[in-house]
Amino acid sequence: MGLSSCAAPPTSGPRDDATGLLVLEEGGPSVTLLGTSEVRQRVTVAAGNERLAISPSGALGALSVPLDGRVQLLDVERMRRGLDIELGLDSRPSALAFIDDARLLIGSSISGELSLYDEAYGKVIRVIETGAASTAELAVKPEEQMAWLLDSGAGRVLRFSWTRDDTRRSAELGDGLICLAHRPDSQELWVLSKDSNRVVVLQRDTLEVLGEIPCEGGPRALAFDLGGCAWVVCEDSDEVVRYDAQTGTELARIRIPAARDGERARPVDILIEPEADRAWVACHGSGSLQIIDQRIERCVAEVDGLRQPTSLCFAP
Repeated sequence: MGLSSCAAPPTSGPRDDATGLLVLEEGGPSVTLLGTSEVRQRVTVAAGNERLAISPSGALGALSVPLDGRVQLLDVERMRRGLDIELGLDSRPSALAFIDDARLLIGSSISGELSLYDEAYGKVIRVIETGAASTAELAVKPEEQMAWLLDSGAGRVLRFSWTRDDTRRSAELGDGLICLAHRPDSQELWVLSKDSNRVVVLQRDTLEVLGEIPCEGGPRALAFDLGGCAWVVCEDSDEVVRYDAQTGTELARIRIPAARDGERARPVDILIEPEADRAWVACHGSGSLQIIDQRIERCVAEVDGLRQPTSLCFAP
């Protein structure tokens, strides 16, 4: 796409020239669709949103609004707000994960209770008790009818099924658990601990700890590329660290530049675009997206003028 440094005013336009990259902005609050060098469309969403999830087809989005006890649905194709899923003020919805284009798992930040929403019925059709203390993150494997839950309150990971009674819990992993993700083409589940500056690698079915990787700088988010590397965002040190995912060896540390006014970058999320050998990094502090060229391992361009970006998603 040949992006260069550019301002991004709050404009709107057709989906032509869109990248498919959606940005959740805390300062709007809004969900923004990027073009190749500017904001293409922006839709205002509820304040206090925490998570953005996109359905497998990219047609539907969901945002958790914990203070209001609801989940806000988004028509991604038209970039319009849809219906709300009302869960109640005591539910504090947090983590979200689409099973398919119709079904959505909704976690709670104050309990391990999960709500299963089905768009075909327009309501929550089942509540799943997992025994967790809270739900900070969710990951799913729809083909296996299995999901993984990050229980930050108890410092552990749970594996469960939404179709049968099949729950497994990891040993206590410590405080500050903030992110979990499956490593592609493996049986590994990676978990970040921001408080202890480490990555914990689990066997995804047994939840046995396979190893730990030191990661100084406050790990916040991670993504995997097609070359077998893990890219970890470090919020406190304004860096992205690349690891050999097979061995855990640190390969590179990429500095994320500050804003022109000197404001720290504070990177909080990352997406890998494998076809372009590019990584997108959301910087909450500087209000920009930094673009890393994976081949030369440095930031080469940015989209600035955003409103405190917090989360990135691709809408395929």
